[in-house]
Amino acid sequence: MEKVAIHYKDSSGDISERLISNFQPEGMDAVDAFCHMRNARRTFKLANILYAADPDSGEVIENVWKKFGLAIASDGRERIESRVAASLTAIKALKFFTLTERGFAKRERDHLLRLIKQHSDVADSYSDEEIDEWLQKLWCGDVYAYRNGEVSEYESLLRAIPVSLKSTCRETALAVAAGSKRRPLAREVLERVDCEFGA
Repeated sequence: MEKVAIHYKDSSGDISERLISNFQPEGMDAVDAFCHMRNARRTFKLANILYAADPDSGEVIENVWKKFGLAIASDGRERIESRVAASLTAIKALKFFTLTERGFAKRERDHLLRLIKQHSDVADSYSDEEIDEWLQKLWCGDVYAYRNGEVSEYESLLRAIPVSLKSTCRETALAVAAGSKRRPLAREVLERVDCEFGA
């Protein structure tokens, strides 16, 4: 029986390590599986799986959408989530950074769009407008909880950024923080970027 080890964020924002098996797609965004921690079947939203790996080999599963048979959208195209799977946590972390640092207007989203197009082949099947619409809807975390001092959700995203994307994320975060570049970046903003996205 095939098993997958996951780090899963539940509806309360709590992150737990789970071992799941006997999985099958449930709708377009979730997988129904036997959870060995709960000793019962559970539904897991793929967007809330922060990390997945083969429990025996430790090999990381970069694309949970393909792994669980949910990579194809109803229109026959490979889903954006599947195409950006290797950089999804980086995209979420950068969106969260952007929301908490500057807001999420067109200028800020354009920086993330460049990163998405640079690190995936999503532009082969989706227009900039479709990617932008997806990006605007992408859940990245509870900004209000973060502003009230609850940082664990954001920190878990930062830890999950692939090392190979750290420097690109740092460059993107600096570009977002610079805005129109009319004013130099404040030292505390530079420190935040280095702390969160530094190698």
